[in-house]
Amino acid sequence: MSTPKIMSIGGFAINLATVKSIKQPSSIKSGKTNMLIIEHITRYEYVFNPNTQKYVEKEIKEISEIDYGNYETARDYRIHWEDAWQGYLDSQDN
Repeated sequence: MSTPKIMSIGGFAINLATVKSIKQPSSIKSGKTNMLIIEHITRYEYVFNPNTQKYVEKEIKEISEIDYGNYETARDYRIHWEDAWQGYLDSQDN
């Protein structure tokens, strides 16, 4: 299991141990080029169902979306997040 590490960049905090991908839409058609999307590793929770008296596995897929003022700002923050994530991954190899 990865060691949790909370990183805050630009007022937004993320546990780097849960990051699966970081992306910035590049298509102008999407209209979201100023957005940064951080996808987290899928996790599972077990919820008790009182009707069946059994625990049910629930898959949780989370994403964090950060909206910036323009493409350049989003790109700069994406680079900061990628560098922080890479640093975290490198520290896990030791």
